[in-house]
Amino acid sequence: MQEAMGNHTAIKGPDEATAIQTPQFEVVPSVNELSEEELRRLEVCEKTIREGMGTFVAVGKALMEIRDARLYRRTHPSFGEYVKSVLALSRPRAYELIDSAQVMADLSSIGDIPSLPQNEAQARELRRWRSPQERVKKWRAVLKKAGDQPLTAQFIRRALTPASQRTPAPDPAQSCLNRLKKLATKSRSEAAALKLITRLEELFADQETVQEKPKNEMWLPGLF
Repeated sequence: MQEAMGNHTAIKGPDEATAIQTPQFEVVPSVNELSEEELRRLEVCEKTIREGMGTFVAVGKALMEIRDARLYRRTHPSFGEYVKSVLALSRPRAYELIDSAQVMADLSSIGDIPSLPQNEAQARELRRWRSPQERVKKWRAVLKKAGDQPLTAQFIRRALTPASQRTPAPDPAQSCLNRLKKLATKSRSEAAALKLITRLEELFADQETVQEKPKNEMWLPGLF
C-alpha cells in the first residue's frame, strides 16, 4: 500500500498492511451421522438379527435397540424402511418380534413363574396387553388353566379369549365325515359314493356309535 510523504511515496510492508479476516465456521456434525460406538452397536445388532432368527428374544432385543436409538438414521429415514430393505422384514413383523421379546422380559422379571412361553408364537399371544403387570396376570391364568397339559399357541389364545368371543372348535368327527365324502366322490363311482355317504350319515346319526366315529380315512374299508 502506498502513502504520500511530501514528494516521496512510502510503501508499507506486508506486516503493516491491513489483514483480511476470513470468516470461521464451526463444523456441526449431521444429526443423521452415527458415532463410532453407534456404528459398532448397529453392526452387532444386524449380525444378531441375521444369524439368530431362531432366537426370537435376541432378535427382538436387537431390533428394539436399532429402533429406540435410531441406529438406522444414517441410511434410512424410518425404521420401517430400514427393516424392509436391509433385514428383509416387514414393519409389522419387526414389531411382533420386538413385542414378543418384551413379553419375555416382563415375565422373566418375576421369579415365581414356573414356566415361560417356549417360542415366539406363544409369547405373541400376550402382546395385546401392554403393561407388564397385565401380562404376568394373564400368563398365570393360562398356566393355571393348562395344568399338566402341554402348552400350544392355540391353547393360550383360547384361554385368553373370553368365551363369548371364541369361535367354536370344529367337531373332529364331522370334519372326518367331510373328508371321507370327498374321498368317496373322487375314488368311486357315483352310485358307490352315494351309498357310502348314506352309510356314513346313518352311523353319525346313531348316538350309540359315537365312540366308533372315524378318526381318519383308514376307517373307510370297515364300512363294507
